[in-house]
Amino acid sequence: MAATTKWKVAVPAAADVLTILRLNSQCTDYEIARFLLVNGIPFHTLRLTYAPALRQSRNIALEWRSMAYTFTVDDYHAYHSRLVSFLTTSRGRAALLEGGIVWRIAKDIVSFSDALQGPCDPMDSGRSLIYDHPSIPDARYFDDRLSLAEIDLICGVYECRSCETANQTVRKSWWPLPDTYRGKACGMMWGRWTPQNEEHYRKRLSQILDGKAVPLSSTGWRSPLRGRSTGRGLYQAYGSHAKEFLAARNIGTIA
Repeated sequence: MAATTKWKVAVPAAADVLTILRLNSQCTDYEIARFLLVNGIPFHTLRLTYAPALRQSRNIALEWRSMAYTFTVDDYHAYHSRLVSFLTTSRGRAALLEGGIVWRIAKDIVSFSDALQGPCDPMDSGRSLIYDHPSIPDARYFDDRLSLAEIDLICGVYECRSCETANQTVRKSWWPLPDTYRGKACGMMWGRWTPQNEEHYRKRLSQILDGKAVPLSSTGWRSPLRGRSTGRGLYQAYGSHAKEFLAARNIGTIA
């Protein structure tokens, strides 16, 4: 089928390639992208360019608190105001393409139609995902991509510092970071946003707004996201078998 967009759909996980292969073979690029977007599955919209990559300096400072600070719902509202200001820029679509928890935080603020327009920023080596074209000299694919600092902002990360030792810090966040969801100890990551994920998200949000939940450290997130060991092992095994299946058929993925 001929391309229906100026960009190509790409997914970072072998399991997601199999998900796409199970769709109707008549689906267009746009329809595939929308399916991935609606289900919170990470993907890229890669556009071909011959332009050189730019490098623009953008610093995002983390919020910080003392180690003994007591968080309140007012801190959450301040975080959410900053979040809305950030996501209503061109960076919002990059958040939706992240999938998972970043996608869920962003979807109440950013329109899906924005994400399906394709890359909107100039190709910036600090804010773009860039792949050299395998056969065309000086050509490359690019897409909008969040920096780690931007992901920290979206998840509501604070740097909590000890008053006694300046170098002693603990990172706490209103929402778990993507690496926490992707970790082997997490039993709630199935490659897409599930009803269980949504139930957990809404329960957590309700607790925050009621003043009954505070930002957690990476250690603090382990128990809420642990799930069942059988579930964790099953998804990891599925991902491994998906890679073997695609490799045997010479179907490539990107990482």
